[in-house]
Amino acid sequence: MKLPTYLLCCLLSFSACQQGAAVNELPFGYEYVDRGGYLKEIYKSTDPKQFVLARVIQYKYNMQFLLILQEPILSEHLNHIASDINATYPRSLTSTKDSVSNLMHMRDSIMQHDPYFSAIFRNKYNFWIATPQKLFGPYNFDEYYKKRIELGVPEGLKLEI
Repeated sequence: MKLPTYLLCCLLSFSACQQGAAVNELPFGYEYVDRGGYLKEIYKSTDPKQFVLARVIQYKYNMQFLLILQEPILSEHLNHIASDINATYPRSLTSTKDSVSNLMHMRDSIMQHDPYFSAIFRNKYNFWIATPQKLFGPYNFDEYYKKRIELGVPEGLKLEI
């Protein structure tokens, strides 16, 4: 999938996700979207490449940093990818039984070969740090702790682990 098409799909998914959802505004243009169950995610409205999908367990922030703890849910990531693929291709290509099989094959291939998704499912829990300029992560706890020090995150701003 080409990057511009993927970004368009992410934007479409983002707007669809917010319908009927509880949305909390966070710093730096991020929004916490709670659609119930595992569907607790964070998106940056101004940059569709900066998001943390289901399930966001907790977040803490101040005026310089946004800290995020995620427990990635495989089924929700698979659904997100399938939705993006489905939105990218004409309806006639995804409505037949063979097309559904192809859609699932494409989805599974992306999950297995895309470095972003490989990194997401490397850990049971992922830690993220957002600044006004960038979203850092996913990290395991040791990587997260080192990045906190590197970025100068105040000791008083902590995720409750």
